[in-house]
Order: sequence, then structure tokens, then C-alpha cells
Amino acid sequence: MSLGIYPEFDPNLRGTKFDALGEVLGANLEVLDKIARSAKLTPCTAFADNRPIPDDFDGDPDELAEVLGEWTEWFDPAVGQAAMQALADHIKASPKAAKRLDGSAGVVEELEEMARVLGVATTQRVRFRLQMS
Repeated sequence: MSLGIYPEFDPNLRGTKFDALGEVLGANLEVLDKIARSAKLTPCTAFADNRPIPDDFDGDPDELAEVLGEWTEWFDPAVGQAAMQALADHIKASPKAAKRLDGSAGVVEELEEMARVLGVATTQRVRFRLQMS
């Protein structure tokens, strides 16, 4: 199983769900962030836990959660929706960007699914953040 990226909502989103595994996004996350930055777009990781990991930490993710404490940051889904759609649109319009990705069609599909569900979250006034598993 690969790393999957998915949205988490507060409070829970009603009436729909993120209909993707997020594995294509996870496999391409580093490249996606580079593409976004070079295009002056918001990277996906802007909506994830970006707290610095202590230099001397060498444990597993569960131990890191104990060291860092609870992550309490949430984001505006309208901002996330715009960022995900802009990145998907850029990849569709730029063969150079698409070529850098492993499975660009799947990346676009998952970005657009993320944008769709964040649009629903906007109408419900539900905050979000990206999680990885």
C-alpha cells in the first residue's frame, strides 16, 4: 500500500465523501509541490501538517505525534478548492508539467476530486486539512 492523501473535515462533511484513495497524489506529492511553486500556485502541502520535526527525532509517526502534540490547524475549503483546481488546470495545460508526473491523468483526476469535495465543504462551512496515511 502506498501513501494516500485525503481531506479531513471539521465538523464531518455530510452527503458526500472523497471518492479517491489519494495514492496517486501521495506518490507525486514532492513533484506536485515543485510544479505548484514553479507556477506560482499554492502547493498541496500548504494544507497539511508542516510543523518542523525535531532534528534528534528518529522514531515512528505515532511517536512524532506524541512529541509534537495535537495538530489543531484547519483551513478554508474555498482556498483549498481553488488551489487544487488551479494545479489540475495547470497540469492539463502544461505538457512539461504533466511529463514530470507519474500518471498525470490520475493526478489530475484526484486533484479535481479533491476540488469537488472541498466545494461541498465550502457550502457546508466545514473546515478541512490534508492527512496522509
